[in-house]
Amino acid sequence: MRYCVADAALVLAGGRGRRFGFDKLSIRVDGGTLLERVVRIADRVACKVYLSVADPTKHVVSTARRLVDLEQLPCSGPARSLATFSLVSLDWWRVAIVPGDALHLKPELYTRLLELLDVFNVQAATVLHDVWVEPLITVYVGSVFKHALRACRLRRWLSRASDMLRLADPLLLVGVDIAASDPIEIVTLNRVEDLVWPKPPKRDKRLILLEGHANLFLEALDRLEANDVVGAAKTHLIEARVYRDHGIAHLEAQTLIDACKLNRQTLDHEHLKRLATLSEALGGKIGGEARECLGGHVEQSRG
Repeated sequence: MRYCVADAALVLAGGRGRRFGFDKLSIRVDGGTLLERVVRIADRVACKVYLSVADPTKHVVSTARRLVDLEQLPCSGPARSLATFSLVSLDWWRVAIVPGDALHLKPELYTRLLELLDVFNVQAATVLHDVWVEPLITVYVGSVFKHALRACRLRRWLSRASDMLRLADPLLLVGVDIAASDPIEIVTLNRVEDLVWPKPPKRDKRLILLEGHANLFLEALDRLEANDVVGAAKTHLIEARVYRDHGIAHLEAQTLIDACKLNRQTLDHEHLKRLATLSEALGGKIGGEARECLGGHVEQSRG
């Protein structure tokens, strides 16, 4: 019987690759498809490999058990995949989350994260670079997933893959230079250009331990369950401060967006100003969400 550093791995294969114009997971690399390569890496890390798919007619890899996202769940994207996975993951000791489109990924990255999970006795360890974290390149203690379904059902359209990081406490953020032999390992394919000229993340040698955030996230869930939307929004504003104090603008912005979407009136002038600053600094999907939430308040908040 072979030794596994993780009980299970979940390979996320639900992305549509809109910017590619074709299924990026079917790209041929190393004598097979990109997805087959990633599953082989996951198989070197975990005793059991699950393949999360949104479309039951796509992506069959013989060495992985397919998990089709439950359509009846109110959340979507990776959050739905993780919630579906939670139905089979509660008894596992350690779980690895693996992106299906990480062309340069190596199993040693997960081995390192799992070592640090044990050394620091934390509930999750994820990769950190500059102000960003990588929720799809993370290892967890299996018990964290007991909250996944509840978070999906209560947060619905607010749900994100990073919700699981916000539920893991203590949470260890591992600088990419500590986690990987080369920062390029964590690059996922977002553009066709990434196949030839992948843009590596900023180098990072930090180890950051986050504590106290999960209680706030769970309190917000309790308030949503009690239909106290304003209370949930105010709790997220407190949670956002935890991430700001540690310089994790990625999670701070998402948490402020949660508060803004739930009840924009709970954000005072300083909150609005901060969200506008993060929108401009982070850009991309998060920046777009922030601008949409701020609406006509963006210019005023910069004043």
